[in-house]
Amino acid sequence: MIPSSQVLTVAQMRAAEQALIDGGETVSSLMERAGTGAADWVWRIAAGRPVTVLCGPGNNGGDGYVIARELARRGLPVALVAPLEPTTEAAIAARASAAMDAVGQGEGGVLVDALFGSGLTRPLSRELAALLGKEAARHAVRIAIDVPSGIESDTGRPLN
Repeated sequence: MIPSSQVLTVAQMRAAEQALIDGGETVSSLMERAGTGAADWVWRIAAGRPVTVLCGPGNNGGDGYVIARELARRGLPVALVAPLEPTTEAAIAARASAAMDAVGQGEGGVLVDALFGSGLTRPLSRELAALLGKEAARHAVRIAIDVPSGIESDTGRPLN
C-alpha cells in the first residue's frame, strides 16, 4: 500500500492504474472518478467565478471534459477550450458526455489545465505553448490536472 502523501512516479502511477483495471475498473470509470473528484475541488476554489477548462487529446483531456461537465451541471459558467480532438476511447466518450461546444478562449476567473498530464516527454508545440501561456495570463487562478502541461512529471523540468 502506498501512503496517500507519497508522490508517485509516472511508472508507479501507471502500475497503480493498471492494477485497478486488472481488478475490474475501466479507463472510463477511473476518468469519471478522477474528473468528478477534481471538479469538487475546482468548484470550491472557483467560488462562483467562471472556469475555463483547457482539454488535450488524451486521458488528461478526458478528465478535463468530465470536470467541465460536472461544473456546468452545478450551474458554474464554464468555457471549454479544446485545441485538439480527443484521441483515446475514454476521452472521446468524456467529450461526448460533456455535451459542450469548444470556444476559442475562456472567460477569465479560473483556468483548469487538462491539456497534457503525467508522462509527457516532449515539448509543447509552439502553438499549444502560446495558447497555454495566453490562457494562463488571462486567469487569476490556475489549476493543473496531474501536472502543469509542458512539465516533465518525474523531475519537474520544463520541456520547452
